[in-house]
Amino acid sequence: MKRAMMLLLMMMVIVMANANDAQGVTDMATPMPASTPTPWCTYLPLIMRPPPTPTPMPTPTSTRTPTATPTKTGTPTSTATNTLTPTATATRTPTPTRTPTATSTPIPSDVVVTTSRAFYHTPYGTTYLYVVGVILNNTASNQHIDDIVVTFYNAQDAIVGVWSPYPKAYIMSPGQRAPFKDYNSDMPAGWTRYTIEVYHSTTTRQPYSFTFSNTNHYYDAYGCLHAVGRITNVDSRDTFLLEVYVTLFYVQGNIVNCGGTFPPDLDPGESATFDISICESTAGWTYFELGADSLVW
Repeated sequence: MKRAMMLLLMMMVIVMANANDAQGVTDMATPMPASTPTPWCTYLPLIMRPPPTPTPMPTPTSTRTPTATPTKTGTPTSTATNTLTPTATATRTPTPTRTPTATSTPIPSDVVVTTSRAFYHTPYGTTYLYVVGVILNNTASNQHIDDIVVTFYNAQDAIVGVWSPYPKAYIMSPGQRAPFKDYNSDMPAGWTRYTIEVYHSTTTRQPYSFTFSNTNHYYDAYGCLHAVGRITNVDSRDTFLLEVYVTLFYVQGNIVNCGGTFPPDLDPGESATFDISICESTAGWTYFELGADSLVW
C-alpha cells in the first residue's frame, strides 16, 4: 500500500513539470509583459523505496548446559581379556594299591600263652607285683598242665626272679583256655621283662563238665568287682577241691585280670552259688568268661 502511494506521488510531480515546460513554449509566441523571473529548478525524480524489511534478529536460544553424567559407582565391569584357557590335561588316577589282609601268625600246636600282663597293686600300704595270663590248649588231645614258670630278667638279661603260678585248670581239653595268676610283695629286684613257659603232658583223663546260670556282676562299696552266679555239676563224678574262676578281657581280647573262689564240692547233678571277688586292676574290661575245675584222680 505504501509503495503504491509513493508511485502516485512521483507521477504527479512529473506531470506538473511537463506542464510548466509547455507553458513556457506558448509564452514565446505571444509577448508577455515582463514579470519576475521564476527561478529555474531542476527536479530529480524522487524514487521512494520502501525501507528494507529488517532482518529479524534470531531469538537467542538458550544453550543447554550439559548435565554432568554421574560416574557410576559399583562393581567395575571387568574388561574381558582374551586369556588362553589351558586345555585341562586328564590326570591319570593311580590304581589304588590293595592293602593285603593281615594274616595272623598261626598258633603252634602246643599249650601256649595267648595273653599276659604284669601290674602293681598296693592294698593297705604294701605293694604287690601281679602277673596274670591265659593259656590255650592248641593240641588235638587232652593236656595236663604240669607247671607254669615265670622268669624275670633285668636290663643285662640276668635272671632276678622265678615264680610258679598255679593254673586255674589242670586238665584241659583241646581248644580250652584257662587263666593263671600269681602275686608277691617280694618283687624281683630291677626286673625289666619276663618270660612264661608252660610245661604239660598228654593225658587220657577227662576234665569235668559244668554249666553256669544266673550269672551277674557288680561293684561293692570298696570298688571290688564281684562275678556271681550258680554252677551245676553235670558230670558223673563227684568234685574234689572245686574252683570256679572268672577271666576279665579288654575289647581286643587281652587279659585284664582274673580271680577264683572255692564253693562246696558237688555231687553229680548238684548246684551251688558262687561269688568271685576281684579288688585290684579291673578298669577297662569289656567282657568276662567263667570256668571251673576239679582235681581229677
